[in-house]
Amino acid sequence: MINTNHNDYSDIIGLPRPKLSHPRMPRSQRAAQFASFDALQGYGDEIEETAAEHAARFDAANPLSE
Repeated sequence: MINTNHNDYSDIIGLPRPKLSHPRMPRSQRAAQFASFDALQGYGDEIEETAAEHAARFDAANPLSE
């Protein structure tokens, strides 16, 4: 009879862990695998440039009164 209760793992609890068939990847390479990439290359630079332009316009229109 097939066990249909998926919460009961009694059939595999006592089994030994499977042996690795290949060497483990070093942590440095594994971390690089999930590193973010710049999908919108240069977009961040454009945002910074636009922000600087707006800040300059704001500062010119609103001089500090001392």
